[in-house]
Amino acid sequence: MSASVTLAFLASVWFSFPVPRVKAYLVDDRDPQIRYNGTWELKGVQAEYQSTTSLNNIPGGTASLTFSGVQVAVYGSRTSGTYFTRSTYVMDGDNPTVFTAPPESSSTIYGIQFYNSGTLPNTEHTLIITNYGYWFYLDYFDVTTFNPNEPISENDESTLGLQSSALGFLPGAAPTSISALLSSNHQSSRSRMSSSVRASTPLPMPLFIHSYHLKT
Repeated sequence: MSASVTLAFLASVWFSFPVPRVKAYLVDDRDPQIRYNGTWELKGVQAEYQSTTSLNNIPGGTASLTFSGVQVAVYGSRTSGTYFTRSTYVMDGDNPTVFTAPPESSSTIYGIQFYNSGTLPNTEHTLIITNYGYWFYLDYFDVTTFNPNEPISENDESTLGLQSSALGFLPGAAPTSISALLSSNHQSSRSRMSSSVRASTPLPMPLFIHSYHLKT
């Protein structure tokens, strides 16, 4: 009589060698990469990124950004008062995503996320924003890139010992594998927007599972 026994050895080791990384950077509303159509006014206060925003107060105004990356989010402000604010976001000619702000606010709100693309293919994209309301204040874009061929150098401050992770993906995996990292990046964008380029985020290494089959 024989039995097969499988022993799983979970390697909990630390790594300290180059891995690919995710980067994120902010594109201010005054950046020449952004193409505006319609009537836009230059505004801004200290609480906003680079102390600037761009205001469109006539429905039909557009702003577009072409970028290479795996995710983008759009942030803006909403001033106090009662008025209708509605905008649409079209990625690569796809169906529009609609954002509608609360119709009334007793105070100005900064750093509102108007749009988040979610994980995108790692290639070039074009996002077109159209304003259909009033007092639309565009502050900045938060773009995330992923380069599987760009290792962290030995002298890079972000080269750290990385504990093995059970996320189940290898360096250079498809963008859908890094959605958790992208979510983490965008959650921290407002607290770190004082810098135009945020710190790099190394990709976790996979958890290695070794199976041994013993027969008795």
